[in-house]
Amino acid sequence: MALLEVSHLDVRFALRQGEVRALRDVNFTLERGERLGIVGESGAGKSVAAFSLLNLIAKPGFIAGGSIKFEGKELNSMSERGLRKVRGNRISMIFQDPMMTLNPVLSIGEQMVECLKAHRRISTKEARAIALDKLRQVQIPSPEKRLDQYPHELSGGMRQRIIIAIALLLDPDIIIADEPTTALDVTIQAEIMALLLELCEQHNVGLILITHDLGVVSQVTQRMLVMYAGRVIEQGPTREIINDPQHPYTQGLINALPQMATPGEKLNQIRGSMPSLSNLPSGCAFHPRCDFINRADGQPRPACTQQVPDFVESGNCRVACHMVAEMLEDRRLEGGEPMSAQAETIPTMPTQNEESSESLLQIRGLKKRFSLSGDFLEQLRFKGGKLVRHQEYVHAINGVNLDIKRGEALCVVGESGCGKSTVARTVMGLISPSEGEIRYDGQRIDDLSSKQLLPYRKRMQMIFQNPYASLNPRMTIQQTLEEPLRLHPPDWNRQQILDKVEEVMRSVGIDPDWGKRFGHEFSGGQRQRIAIARALAVDPEFIVADEPISALDVSIQAQVLNLLMDAQRDRNLTYLFITHDLAVVEHFGTRVAVMYLGTVCEIATTATLFAKPRHPYTQALLSAIPRLEDDRPQHIRLSGEVPTPVNLPSGCVFHGRCPHANARCKQEIPALRTQDDGTRVACHAVEEGRL
Repeated sequence: MALLEVSHLDVRFALRQGEVRALRDVNFTLERGERLGIVGESGAGKSVAAFSLLNLIAKPGFIAGGSIKFEGKELNSMSERGLRKVRGNRISMIFQDPMMTLNPVLSIGEQMVECLKAHRRISTKEARAIALDKLRQVQIPSPEKRLDQYPHELSGGMRQRIIIAIALLLDPDIIIADEPTTALDVTIQAEIMALLLELCEQHNVGLILITHDLGVVSQVTQRMLVMYAGRVIEQGPTREIINDPQHPYTQGLINALPQMATPGEKLNQIRGSMPSLSNLPSGCAFHPRCDFINRADGQPRPACTQQVPDFVESGNCRVACHMVAEMLEDRRLEGGEPMSAQAETIPTMPTQNEESSESLLQIRGLKKRFSLSGDFLEQLRFKGGKLVRHQEYVHAINGVNLDIKRGEALCVVGESGCGKSTVARTVMGLISPSEGEIRYDGQRIDDLSSKQLLPYRKRMQMIFQNPYASLNPRMTIQQTLEEPLRLHPPDWNRQQILDKVEEVMRSVGIDPDWGKRFGHEFSGGQRQRIAIARALAVDPEFIVADEPISALDVSIQAQVLNLLMDAQRDRNLTYLFITHDLAVVEHFGTRVAVMYLGTVCEIATTATLFAKPRHPYTQALLSAIPRLEDDRPQHIRLSGEVPTPVNLPSGCVFHGRCPHANARCKQEIPALRTQDDGTRVACHAVEEGRL
């Protein structure tokens, strides 16, 4: 008997327009100590499946049918009192956002003690001792101190470790992890997943990992389910599905990953988007997006458009697809070809020899400090009987020097808080630098007034991380795209503006007929296309893209990256591309600047950096990239925590986490020095030949 057995699960939401089936006939099992991954795009039903297991579906949702058995006992028919004995005790859950999970007005210790005392008859002292032991298990530094701290006092990675410790408090049999690393940097993600894997193996705990990151699934899980439009469409051993996916949707997801394409080529993408659950296509829900739906005569196969496919066995996998038998015989799939048309090679990123030597943007000695001390009166303190002024700053950028050459894509990478976005916003004049200068096309722009900057706004545009927040909800898409054209150029007539809006909408794959819609009526990928269209509307030559794909599914990510690459090719654009996704950088970037705590520690061409990283921090970043070919997380573990930018360490800011640091590193700030291959590295160990 399996530890967990889900059979024919059906979940619906009762809406005014009728019932929406969020899950349809979902079946899977989980053995004790087994690790199961659930993947798919947003809207596939992954999180609904997880919440259903503990009957946490909020109204108007409800479980309409099916069975969920835990150790042979039916959870669906269990009373609320009975479920409370299972939740957190036998089955624990790690939610996506730890800041939303933790109570902001209770200390970490109070929350952990509360959880223990809800299920165990123990004293507060005993509960604190157990909580302390769990914090040590998840490798929290100074655990005694953390018990008395509040969630806002901890870093994102630390908060996620706390959530894992709470999930382990009562030694559960199953842990459900719902996108546990979505908002984390690649190094923290690698540490969290390695920790979760290690703890599950040590305690023989079953794991259900819900994620859209196929690299993480390949490293952590033993079996996986692929979901689409509320239904499981493929399931089997993780390694078999990753190496030889059968369903066209699974193949599309894998082939859309940047690591599956050669740098300089378009990414393979799945056309279209996830259908609305309130209006599913007839037959196979994937058929409108499937490239293998047509017969040799060009006509759609009737079964695909009329009949919901049943599962068929294919090796150790089960696949819900009418064409699996044909696909197994198809030479294209045997050769691992992408599901979409063959990607064309486009000269988006010039090689080192081809790129222009002319610098379009120059940054020299850039520093930015943010005051934490408030206004003048708030800065006054009594010290030694005297009234003194106390000022405290966040040192966001500390002496950054960068040159961005015309026509290239310079990617800036690093962990959260390293200063990437601050550099981007300072370049665009959204915030003023504390020191240093910024020159655009030879002209200094950091000291210009808003009126003087106006001509540069046409030449320099920005794509923000959150397209929903950057689009005015009161304006239609037509109005949003027209707005910049009223200023750049100011002498265009109405018809010229309308023609330009239609042209730019078509160039980003948005139907001009959608112009009267508002931002909330579009999907995340479509909203990002609209944000890109707004940036392109005034024909800029330089674009700052601040994490433009961080919140997108892999298939939508491929569409947006292809769009940016097409725009660079067609318009000769120059990019300053801010991201923490190193797999994207490897595919998209011409050169890479690695930042740590407000400083640039390494700059190199993309090919050189990924082939031979020099700085210890760069080496740790690259080792943490989840690769499909890895069976387990393989990364360099960094000790210690990222220092606070309020009180920067002396010498090299990385020395507290660096395995190669010596006395000089702790005292002397390293300068960026050029190496034989053109790489510039700020590291004493590299300079001295120790690394």
